[in-house]
Amino acid sequence: MLGVSTQLVPNIASDYYIPDIELFFRFLAVLAFIAYHTLFDSLPTQGSIGKVICKLVVVDASGERLSAGRALGRNAGKILSGLICCLGFFCVLWDSHRQGLHDNLAKTYVIKKKG
Repeated sequence: MLGVSTQLVPNIASDYYIPDIELFFRFLAVLAFIAYHTLFDSLPTQGSIGKVICKLVVVDASGERLSAGRALGRNAGKILSGLICCLGFFCVLWDSHRQGLHDNLAKTYVIKKKG
């Protein structure tokens, strides 16, 4: 290796690694994910930017826009949907209403936008 001893080169990454900070940023990322989707699901757009592009909306059982509380519950339920190999998301394949576990728990539906 060109005469360079690996013992002389400090490993900066492992010297300053703090597991608590990583855990904090992961928690912050989950909160940001939930906040983003909760906000967009409860706005008049009724869905995130991707849903708007695909002309999909998220509605409650009566076909109305979600309240902030129901949108929060739906998006917090996505954590549960993803826990066991994302099985809760695959529920759409065999559910008669094409709902994921989080949609089923929150009593919400993702439908094509009218018009």
